[in-house]
Amino acid sequence: MTKEIIVSNDWCSYKLVGSCLLYNDGQSTGYDDWGEVQLFEHFSKGDIDYMKKQFKQDFWIGCGQFGNCQDQLIDTDDLVEFAKEKKNEVYG
Repeated sequence: MTKEIIVSNDWCSYKLVGSCLLYNDGQSTGYDDWGEVQLFEHFSKGDIDYMKKQFKQDFWIGCGQFGNCQDQLIDTDDLVEFAKEKKNEVYG
């Protein structure tokens, strides 16, 4: 059985179920409800590459009914959501 990998920053935790990226922004409060990430405009291309490496697999970058959202990513290879000062955690 494969351990579930969760990637976190100070605000949110992310996990993959199949190729669907889910988020939970309330774990510190005990709220353990996961939802599908719909909008990627606050992620950089570097953040997505970072998550793909942490999860050890590729995943689709989509925005629900709007389809592929690759063009909505912040156009930098630098980390934005997962910048070092945001205390990244990976466990699983």
